[in-house]
Amino acid sequence: MNRFSKTVIATSMAMCTATVWGADKTPTLGDVLQASGITFSGYIDTSYSYLTGTGLFKGGTPNRVYDAQHNGFDLHTIDLSAAYLPTSGFGGMTELDYGTDATVDSSAGLPSGTAGSGATEVDVQQAYFQYATGPLTVMGGKYDTLAGEEVITSPEDYNFTRGILFGYAIPSTHTGVRANYAINDDYKVVVGINNGWNVVTPTATSGYGKTIELGLLATPVKPLSITADIYSGDAGGFTSGTSAPSGLVGRRDLLDLVASYSVTSALTLAAEGDEGQQQDAMAGGSSAKWDGVAGYINYDINSLWRIAGRLEYFDDKNGFTTGNIQKWDEGTVTLAYMPTTQMELRGEVRYDKSNANVFQMVDGTYKDNQSSFGVEALYKF
Repeated sequence: MNRFSKTVIATSMAMCTATVWGADKTPTLGDVLQASGITFSGYIDTSYSYLTGTGLFKGGTPNRVYDAQHNGFDLHTIDLSAAYLPTSGFGGMTELDYGTDATVDSSAGLPSGTAGSGATEVDVQQAYFQYATGPLTVMGGKYDTLAGEEVITSPEDYNFTRGILFGYAIPSTHTGVRANYAINDDYKVVVGINNGWNVVTPTATSGYGKTIELGLLATPVKPLSITADIYSGDAGGFTSGTSAPSGLVGRRDLLDLVASYSVTSALTLAAEGDEGQQQDAMAGGSSAKWDGVAGYINYDINSLWRIAGRLEYFDDKNGFTTGNIQKWDEGTVTLAYMPTTQMELRGEVRYDKSNANVFQMVDGTYKDNQSSFGVEALYKF
């Protein structure tokens, strides 16, 4: 190839680059990956929390999911996610978390540090392959649960703190195989088989049996979405949220219902109901049972401000999930300020009330209530 030919080719390539990316812009690695269908995203979640109590129940189990400090700052999560999920063919995604929240979320079978111990606080929140063809999508690996209105990923929640149901009524993640089938644009069914609740590697403690998940996602009318999930199968202890495993293995059943209604483009209402039981958990072979309901509201005041609220009631009939027999209520109000699309600041007040003296105070006494104040800073990228 002569020198003239090389010059023509180089000039043509430069013109193509200028046409695609703009004359004064050189494509970045992110541009190239995005053009290839690969996405990188994440967020940083930090906060200050003040609790009138210690964040512990009588007996030593935590009464809050992530914001369990009596008076302190916290690096909750640095979340990093990479995904290639085409609408047809094979793909996959990985989501890694670093911070004190990771020690709470870590599943049985994965090593994790202990919050505040200085150990490595890393969790593989999700890591799965995916195959999509037409209305069917199949995924295998570790993935978030179908259950609940609230999720692990903080920017997707209305409030700073997680509610009672998130921590004590439902699972967080599963490891197994899940199939999604879209009947049409308004209805989708989900079927899966997993290693119980929050378990990567089954053991005698967590239970070697499998848990079946069945889900229906429906949008009967455009403003209304409904999700109904059933989980049933062998499970050990109660490892959702911050509850310590008891070592018990038996069949665990859960019915979870969530409904969300967009009243207007600015106002959203949501409700959740849960009913669960663990067989052979009590003396004499009877089942331990729990149930609860929650209501949520979010109102976008304008493009910079929004306000959210949450009310919950939870009945731990046998003390299986919280470690204390109690009826527990809580109310939360959150005011959020969003100066940019990436940044969000949340201020929150919360009040918890039980029918028993279960909240541990700093002086070692126990009360039937606990108040808290928190400020959270979120940066999304």
